[in-house]
Amino acid sequence: MRTLNSKGQIFSVELIFAVIVFLLILLLFLNVSLSTTQKIGRRDSFNERYFLADNALQQLLWSSGNPSNWQNLSSLADVNSLGLAESKNYLSKQKVQRLVDLNSSSYSEVKALLGLNNYGMHFAVYDFDGVLLKEFGLSPSSESESVVIERFAFYDGSIVKVKLEAFK
Repeated sequence: MRTLNSKGQIFSVELIFAVIVFLLILLLFLNVSLSTTQKIGRRDSFNERYFLADNALQQLLWSSGNPSNWQNLSSLADVNSLGLAESKNYLSKQKVQRLVDLNSSSYSEVKALLGLNNYGMHFAVYDFDGVLLKEFGLSPSSESESVVIERFAFYDGSIVKVKLEAFK
């Protein structure tokens, strides 16, 4: 009678254990990969919002717009770009007020002219003590992912803080 020699034989319990360990390692790897991919996606989204918000605020503070008398036009149809500056970092009262007046009727058009089509935006001018002077746009909800860009400028003879928030 022949006897079974256990050398070189695979037992089903050992195989099951090896498959379970392999699957656990595979699941751990997939979980880490998915988490890393999501973090990279959120970072890319943040970077895009930051870049667009920074460019939009720079455009508002450094440019008078195109045409430079856009605040006197009845609509934004012929406006190529918005700007609030009389000169670099000196805000025009008339242009700021016109922007505020456009809030209820042309929010989407203003966002498009500033390159913020895919995001919500809130623009505000505060005096040096933090008192709100003028604002345009929507306030983000508490769940929104937002980017806030702040700069200093001159408005009506005083130094003010200008804030632009872009949110998703």
